[in-house]
Amino acid sequence: MATRLATPQQLSAVLNRAARQKGALAFHTGRVLGVQSSKTVFARAAVPATPTTVAVPEPNRVDGSFHWSFERGLSVALVPLISAQLIQGGAPVTDMLLGVVLPLHCHLGFDSCITDYFDERKSPVLNKLMTWTLRAATVGVLVGCYQINTHDVGLTEMVGRAWVA
Repeated sequence: MATRLATPQQLSAVLNRAARQKGALAFHTGRVLGVQSSKTVFARAAVPATPTTVAVPEPNRVDGSFHWSFERGLSVALVPLISAQLIQGGAPVTDMLLGVVLPLHCHLGFDSCITDYFDERKSPVLNKLMTWTLRAATVGVLVGCYQINTHDVGLTEMVGRAWVA
């Protein structure tokens, strides 16, 4: 008569049953480490590909890694711009650069908040309203920074005066 070995699932079930009978809780419900298979198992799609499956979008300059790199570039550009303003004071070139980079940086941050909290699928009208409000506000801030830098004292001097006041 041939002896049949227990499968890993059967062994795990027996060990869990024994642990429950002794009053101990079985913390691990998977296979026992000593009897796990060393064979490589390749993952397969849980849902077969059909005409209704979602297609992978083409790379786009405003989505994904390109967008991520642009955001990081703006963030990194703010460090020397603000440092230069603190060291040398208000210079027209750095004031103008700061008047462009800072509003764009804030726009991308608020746009991420709108994308996260006002999902287009759940509330399409509110998403569009918030997005266009942000765009209008960003254009207004860019025009305001331009006006302050060209017809007034500049951003750095204005912040300095507001800080002292």
